[in-house]
Amino acid sequence: MAISASAESREIKIGVLSGLNGAAAKWSKYQNMGMQLAQEEFNAKGWNVKLVIEDSETTASKAITAFNKLIAFDKVQAVVADDFGFVITPLLPLAKQKKKLLVTTGIPNQNFCKSGEGYFYSMSSQFDFAVEAYEQFFIQHPEVKKIALVVFDDPEWGNEYRKIWMMLANKYNIEVVDTFLNNEWKPDFKSALTKILAKKPDAILHAHEPESFVKAISQFNYKGSVVVANNVYEMLTEASQVRKELTNIFVVAPLVPDDFNKRFKERFSVDAILDAYSGYEALKVTLLAFEKNYNNPEQAIKSISYQGVAGPVGFPGSSCAGNQAKFGLFRFDAKGQSQLVLPNN
Repeated sequence: MAISASAESREIKIGVLSGLNGAAAKWSKYQNMGMQLAQEEFNAKGWNVKLVIEDSETTASKAITAFNKLIAFDKVQAVVADDFGFVITPLLPLAKQKKKLLVTTGIPNQNFCKSGEGYFYSMSSQFDFAVEAYEQFFIQHPEVKKIALVVFDDPEWGNEYRKIWMMLANKYNIEVVDTFLNNEWKPDFKSALTKILAKKPDAILHAHEPESFVKAISQFNYKGSVVVANNVYEMLTEASQVRKELTNIFVVAPLVPDDFNKRFKERFSVDAILDAYSGYEALKVTLLAFEKNYNNPEQAIKSISYQGVAGPVGFPGSSCAGNQAKFGLFRFDAKGQSQLVLPNN
C-alpha cells in the first residue's frame, strides 16, 4: 500500500550532482534549469522541494566524494545526477549500498539496466528511437553511397550512435570509408577532416563536440551532407548572431513540443536544448515517486508512467527505459533555425 506524505512532511530534499566546472558544464547548466522548472511546478502543488547542488567537475573521483557528502552531510532523500556515463557508473553500487534512489540523465553501461535491480534509474534518451530518423535520411538521399563517421569514443554515447550508423550502412549497402574515433573534448577536427575528405564521402555523420567540428567543416567547402547529433543545438544557446555555418546541416533530435520550449524561455530567457528537458523529466519522475510513496520512492518509481515532454516516461522492462522520446530529422536553414524534415507535420 502506498504511503503518501502528510501535510507536515511535504518536504523533499534532493541532491543534484552536476559537472558544473568540467567538460559537461553547458549540459549541466541546462539540465539544472530544467530541474528548477520541475521544482517550481511541483512546489506550486503544495510541496516544499529543496535542491542541494554539488559539482562533480565531470570526474568520477569527485562525483564519488560529492555523492557521499550529499548522503552523509546534506541528508538528501535521493540524488539526480546529470553527467556522463563514465562519471555516473561508480555511483551505482554506492546508491545500492546507501539505499538511496539515484536517477541519472546519462546512461552507463547496459549491464546496469536490468529492471528492478538496485536503486538506479536512467532518464537518458533511448538511442533505438533515433534509428528511424537516421534511416529516413538515407531513404531520402539514395545518392549517398559512401559515408564517414566522427565519433566521441565512449561506450555510452558516441559508440551507441556508431552502432546505429554501422547497422544502417550495412542495411543500405553504404560504404564506411573512414571512422574518426577520439575521446578528447576538443580534438583537431581540421586534421581529421583533411584525411576524411580525401576519401570523398557523400555524407559525414557526427556525434562529438559540435562547435569545433562545425567551424572546421565550414572551412572546407564540403559539398556533401552533414548529419549531426542533437547536441549541436548547444551552438544556438545564447547566440548573439545567426550561425550561418549550420546552414543545410541535418540534425537528429527528440521531438520536443513548442509549449515546453515556450515555458522554458519565458522562465530563463534562453531557448531550451535537449539537456533542459532531460533534466526536467529526471527531477519530475523522481518527485512523482515520492508523491506516490514518500517512504519508499525507489519502489514507487518502478510503476511510474505518464506522458512526458517528448514521449512516454516509465520503466517497462529496464531501469534505463525511462525517457522514451521520439526523434525527428531536422535541417538548419540560412537563419540558423532547424526545420523538421521528418516526420511530416
